[in-house]
Amino acid sequence: MERGYLSYDDEKFPELLKRVSDSPTGIYYKGNFSPSLLNKCLAIVGSRRNTRYSSEVLNRILPGLIDAGVIVVSGFMYGVDAEAHSKCLSHGGKTIAVLPHGIDFPPS
Repeated sequence: MERGYLSYDDEKFPELLKRVSDSPTGIYYKGNFSPSLLNKCLAIVGSRRNTRYSSEVLNRILPGLIDAGVIVVSGFMYGVDAEAHSKCLSHGGKTIAVLPHGIDFPPS
């Protein structure tokens, strides 16, 4: 699996991130990264404790979004974030996990 780092000045650094007022100076990635991945994304965030309602909403909306080529972006924490990633992948979709640290954390 591909790993890398993109600095703010790199031509592959996502334009959408450059527009953020406190844009990161760089991003680490793991997997198949292309700036075009960010063209059709939906951020999903929620409680760290799933409810029946949050599971029902994800079950209702994710299949159609995935069929439309939408990529799920979320944190990689437990609760709604983890369920969104898991359900997306189980339906054959793509996800982007936003982490507050580099890809080699925690050290093994």
